[in-house]
Amino acid sequence: MLLARLQEILAKQQLSALFQPIVGMQNGEIIGYEGLIRGPSDSPLHAPMDLFKVAKANNLTVKVEHMCRRVVLESFARLALPGKLFLNVSPEALLQPDATHGETLDSIQRLGISPERLIIELTESQPTSDYELLRKAVTHYRNMGFQIAIDDLGEGFSSLRLWSELRPEYVKIDMHFIQGINRDPVKLQFVRSIQEIAQTSGTVVIAEGIETQIEMLIVRDLGIACGQGYHIARPHSAPAITLASEVVQSLARDDRHYFAADVITSSGVSKKNIATAFRLVRVVPIATPEMPNHAVHAMFHDTPDLHVIPVVGNGIVLGLITRANLLQQCASPYLKELHAEKACTLFMDCQPIIVDQSTTLYDLSQTIAVAERHHLFNGFVIADQGQYLGMGNAQDLIREMARIEHVAEGFPDALMLRSPHVASGSLNHH
Repeated sequence: MLLARLQEILAKQQLSALFQPIVGMQNGEIIGYEGLIRGPSDSPLHAPMDLFKVAKANNLTVKVEHMCRRVVLESFARLALPGKLFLNVSPEALLQPDATHGETLDSIQRLGISPERLIIELTESQPTSDYELLRKAVTHYRNMGFQIAIDDLGEGFSSLRLWSELRPEYVKIDMHFIQGINRDPVKLQFVRSIQEIAQTSGTVVIAEGIETQIEMLIVRDLGIACGQGYHIARPHSAPAITLASEVVQSLARDDRHYFAADVITSSGVSKKNIATAFRLVRVVPIATPEMPNHAVHAMFHDTPDLHVIPVVGNGIVLGLITRANLLQQCASPYLKELHAEKACTLFMDCQPIIVDQSTTLYDLSQTIAVAERHHLFNGFVIADQGQYLGMGNAQDLIREMARIEHVAEGFPDALMLRSPHVASGSLNHH
């Protein structure tokens, strides 16, 4: 039944295109659109996931892709949309013999679309095995003037290897790592790492699935170049060519709540950025107050480069356990056995440095400078209104301060390390 419905859709060309804006996160300008596809609204194959599931089960994936591509290209040309078009293509379709004979190039030339405006967005539905062949196909498309993007970075079967093999002009971070990034240090760390790799490789990063204001602002502050998502603009059959004014105004605001991103563009570094402790968050294993000492000892044993473990109860940090102190307390077999079943709180430092994620790096450095010496080695806890986020360490703080100072030497008015509006009491010593 579903196969018959799919064949009818193909025969009657009942697919339609939607376009979702992709915007520059530093200025709110639309740089292009991702072309999306929908089946008939009254059909069980309306959603693209259902459409391609049936197509794959019946060996019609490439045929359906070809029709989707044609519908998107024709709609994009008819609407005369500005900027670039991100066109979803699977590696499987890209490697088809007819794909390398200029079919797409012929289509866009007929429609009056320049190859430089077309981004081939590689999407994975199955593992890629022949990287050499795929690399040749990508080179062929690049020689015709197209650029390459990798979709859903972090979600696919081999997206990180694809990045290394193909060196795309764009990578799109999967929405899983964007949604809830304000509450998840692991997601923050992943996105920050991707941005660092992108800066080294000269790749433009696009964050997908931005659905809230705070997600949008964190992505902007991380220095991610571009973004898309329902909070910015929903997919539409006739999308706007400018963003809603409230979105543009939000992106233009200078009050960076989390951390500064020294975004170097053709016009220099964005001004009035305030670097905060949030950018230093590192994810480390935690212990609960009830955890026995032998369990914490095992955590240190299994992770040789782990030097401190925060003790967290109900989201609140109660103290820190350091490797050196615990090993010293359990130095002999007698002491180890004596303390093995006792609660780990017995040997924790009950007065760690705890800073709020909004604390500026300048103020944090002043706190570390006057603190007792052992805090320099233990590190500091980073919290969000009292709730544990992660750990920070002095080495990362010094490195970040040095990096910002280096950038500031070239752009003396571009960065402020100290906020003129730091709230009193943002540093807590327990």
